Amino acid sequence: MKMWKRIQRGTRYKDSSLQQKIMIICLLALGSMTVFSLFAMRITQNIYDKKLYERSVLELEYFSKIVEGEMDAVENLTFEIAMDGEFQRQLSEVNSVKDKQVKWMAMYSLRDKMNVESIRDNTITEIIYDNKQEIKYEIRNAGQEIPNELYDTILKRTTEANGAYVFLNPTEEYPYILSGRDIRNRIDLSLKYMGTLIIAYDIKGIIDKNIKSLSGVENNVCVYTDGQIVYSNNDELFSGILDVDNPMKRHAADEGGAVNGYEIVNKNGKKYFRCYLKSEKSDWVFVNECTYESIYRTLIFANRALIVAAILLFAVFAVILRKVCVVITSPLTNLAESMRIVENGDFEKAKSILLPVETHDEVGLLSEEFHIMLDKIVVLIRENYEKQLTLIDTRYKALQAQINPHFLYNTLNSVGWMIKAGRNEEAQKMLTALGHQLRSAFREEPMASIAEEMELLEHYIYIQKIRYAERVDFILQAEDEVMDTRVPRLSFQPLVENAINYGVEYSSEMCTVKVHAYRQGDRVRIEVSDNGVGMDPERLRKVRNFTMQPRQHGIGLKNINQRLELIFGSYYQFLIDSQEGVGTTIIIEIPWGQGNDYV
Repeated sequence: MKMWKRIQRGTRYKDSSLQQKIMIICLLALGSMTVFSLFAMRITQNIYDKKLYERSVLELEYFSKIVEGEMDAVENLTFEIAMDGEFQRQLSEVNSVKDKQVKWMAMYSLRDKMNVESIRDNTITEIIYDNKQEIKYEIRNAGQEIPNELYDTILKRTTEANGAYVFLNPTEEYPYILSGRDIRNRIDLSLKYMGTLIIAYDIKGIIDKNIKSLSGVENNVCVYTDGQIVYSNNDELFSGILDVDNPMKRHAADEGGAVNGYEIVNKNGKKYFRCYLKSEKSDWVFVNECTYESIYRTLIFANRALIVAAILLFAVFAVILRKVCVVITSPLTNLAESMRIVENGDFEKAKSILLPVETHDEVGLLSEEFHIMLDKIVVLIRENYEKQLTLIDTRYKALQAQINPHFLYNTLNSVGWMIKAGRNEEAQKMLTALGHQLRSAFREEPMASIAEEMELLEHYIYIQKIRYAERVDFILQAEDEVMDTRVPRLSFQPLVENAINYGVEYSSEMCTVKVHAYRQGDRVRIEVSDNGVGMDPERLRKVRNFTMQPRQHGIGLKNINQRLELIFGSYYQFLIDSQEGVGTTIIIEIPWGQGNDYV
């Protein structure tokens, strides 16, 4: 079945016009180039996307390092203060004083150092010195008071760290990072506990200050750890970042804990580009997310513009190609149309179809030669037309003349038989009917209407009824709309005569001869039938090819067929059908028309 469809498609292409073939080939070539260009553009875009993703991750890494750098600065600050020799010397003096009031007075000498450091970095919200006993000195720049539980936790963590730096992530209750370390005496290398330095700083301020380092038009940043969000500038967008089915957590599980990459996510009917990076120094995960459209706006516009341009270019090229094809193939189309008209014999119309030759290429030369050939054919037709008309007219009159002696002989024979029988009055009527027949036969006009033929047939039937008495019954039927249709004169009589000679005479029973003329579509159908003895197949074959010798030297069916052919050419049908013991039917079909255009 598939093979047959391929064959059909191939046949349709072969049978299509030259213009269609050129259009199909060129459009296929253009379409292939367009598809290849779009495919190449897609590959280029994929390469660009990958580079863009990699660049986005690098930017996020750079951003994370900046943030971590400022966090390291706070860590370094705690180290500098804790290790500062002057600061440790003053702390030693403070701790050596027994009087509490004097201790507080001595602490004021440390305020300059702590104030300078708190002012130097505006992200620091609070600096606290606490010796976990009677002294706690606090400098608060902004923010809110540290919850007691959180404060106790940071003191515990610093004690456990033995002088190392520790920090606590922000919480909903306290949105700042709380960091610190124990101060150990390094002057006498005893590493004796000298107090705890606690610094709270605003991570949101640090991130907000450095978020401009990301190149995106719209940047939504989130920093989270396992179980809590450290920072988010779009709470609605990152509401599910801590979910169990978070893609980044799944990725981390697949990669053995490493979180570093990018993805396209769909959220609330919008596409987002998300890249994420896990800090090498902590368990923080930095996330940067922006709408797909914002980062690809220019690229999307360029892609759409390129596609629209490709479609428009294809359409414009198709229109131009069609016009070019028309210019190229129109001479060939006109030439083919002219040849088709020549097949129908209309040479003048064929010449009018041909365009004037304006080029001297192969098509122009072919059109010119065909035009010359048409001129020669027209001349030959005009030279031979009158000869052919004369020949046809002579042949037609000779065929018509063959009818007269045949019919006259039969009728006079009947009249003689009636006179011998003493039936003089009937013989007189028969001679009157014969006169009508002879006047019609001797007319020069070769054509007669069906109405005239039916009238002549009535006179003929009158003669035959006298001759055959009760052996035959005649039925004549003709529709009014076919009465003006013209046929060769004396066409009906020989058909009825044959029905009598070959059907009635050989039958011992009563026979019926029926003549019926009626319209069937755009044709006139004349049927002459009898229910006589009919013909065997061999005799029917000879009658059909007109090799059967007529009885009594008549010309019969062959004469009628030749006259019909001369008048109607290929636009008629002459059919003979017979069955032995059933009867014979002869059918003539000619074009229908008032007055008949073929005459």
